[in-house]
Amino acid sequence: MRRLTTRLGLLVATILCQSLASAEDAVGAGEPKVLASVGDELILERDVVPFVDQVILDFEQSKKIPVDQHDNIRKKLTEGRINHLIEIKLVMLDVRKQIPSEQFNKIKTAAGEEFERKEIPKKLRKQGLQSRDELVASTANGPMSLDNQKQSYIENAIALSWIATHTPQHPRPTTELERVRNKMAGRYYLKQLREQYPVNMLADE
Repeated sequence: MRRLTTRLGLLVATILCQSLASAEDAVGAGEPKVLASVGDELILERDVVPFVDQVILDFEQSKKIPVDQHDNIRKKLTEGRINHLIEIKLVMLDVRKQIPSEQFNKIKTAAGEEFERKEIPKKLRKQGLQSRDELVASTANGPMSLDNQKQSYIENAIALSWIATHTPQHPRPTTELERVRNKMAGRYYLKQLREQYPVNMLADE
């Protein structure tokens, strides 16, 4: 458990590189609907659409998307985001199965503290706000409340750390072969999880 919690700081950079934090700040409209289920876990529209919208916006601002490719790119981004969340949910189910609830809660608390310490100040600066209460209010009517963003962050941090520490991976890959082996180890683990837990696609985006 110590290895898991001490690696959370390193995982912040990984999560940010995947644009999760910035995407979750995006504002949209509409009632969330269930897009997929993983065991007893649900993947909601609000978990997917803000991310896709933000990536599309970033591409548009950099003029990297031809107009006639918007629908195709949105579809691929949506599928990729749903698959990513399915993998996170699969790992979380496995973590909860293998770790006593008391230890699991301690890990969640550590990840949550990481979010408060590192992500809240970034979000305040980005939105020009002064307090956490203002940030809560600013996200209350959006597709993802601050609590939902925090929960997403916690799940990503725990899942990525679990994969890194519970699959036969090179701890600091420096060569392409080491990186490929690490990726294959993670893929094999996730494939095993898909065989253990039911995954259902419930709606098309």
